[in-house]
Amino acid sequence: MGESAAVAVGVKNPWQAIGQLALFVLMLFFLDASITAWRRGHRAAAIFVGGSLTFYMLASVTRAYWVFWQGADRPNSTSLFSLGVVLVIGCALSADLLHAKQLVLELGEREEEADLAADAASLGIWTRDIVRDRISASKKWRELFGFTPGERISIEQVLVRVHPDDRSAFGDRLTEAAKQRGDCQSEFRLVLPDGNLRWIAALGRVEYDAKGRPLRSRGACIDVTARKHAEQEMLGLPRTSPMSAVSR
Repeated sequence: MGESAAVAVGVKNPWQAIGQLALFVLMLFFLDASITAWRRGHRAAAIFVGGSLTFYMLASVTRAYWVFWQGADRPNSTSLFSLGVVLVIGCALSADLLHAKQLVLELGEREEEADLAADAASLGIWTRDIVRDRISASKKWRELFGFTPGERISIEQVLVRVHPDDRSAFGDRLTEAAKQRGDCQSEFRLVLPDGNLRWIAALGRVEYDAKGRPLRSRGACIDVTARKHAEQEMLGLPRTSPMSAVSR
């Protein structure tokens, strides 16, 4: 294109064959990856990414062969083909980043929809990291258990809120749930910081790693105080006094 270019003149170095052979093997790798992607149904990636990379490597190997071994009076343009490889990889990575961003946005929308559904049903959602002993919970769950929005929560703090008469059974259910696979259901009373008493129905599930060790648990809670009071009135039983619960 009108620019000056230097052409190498000298004795051929047989060690150049190692680098050119490496380029040829890399081209075969790209070709095999393209065929595999095509068979798996990823035809766009096989054509644009795998095909482009294979073409650039083939052009680079061919150019190197003619220049170094056939003595062609042409400048070595291997670096230009390398730029083509970088361009294809950059485009592929950019497409993946855009796709990942779209997935993040869609996931955020799904989470918002799930939160709205949970709020409509008055459900409190929680996730417990068993290894680090950390609990992340929805706004409704924090309201049910009497925690502030930014407050850090551990299982010990939750146990303190459980009614003394239900605390032992609640702890036993947590231990059993960590050992046994499946869902765990429970009903217990909470003593809130203001002294009020609240009945909670909870449903949870424990997740395990490949070795069967508990990693985290997830679940939902709902306030069933009104139902419990109605049951007590039907049975002619007095309601539990909040002050008596605190004094225990």
